[in-house]
Amino acid sequence: MGLSDGLVVFLCILVAGIVVAGAAAMHRVYASREFTAELPRIPDDQANYMRTVRARKWPLFQYEARQVAPPSTNTSAV
Repeated sequence: MGLSDGLVVFLCILVAGIVVAGAAAMHRVYASREFTAELPRIPDDQANYMRTVRARKWPLFQYEARQVAPPSTNTSAV
């Protein structure tokens, strides 16, 4: 009077899911200090560079800006 093969597979999957969920919960509890620590300060020159890149690329991400922007007149070949 043994267990059927399907029941054994189901129990293995169930136990594996419980183990993974428990490990995720433990990781969340014990690793919380790592993710809440303050990030290192970004140097001023890097912050200025990223600000200029965002200002230059931002219109590409706006749908309205793409609709209103005139077509490019740049005819130089690369």
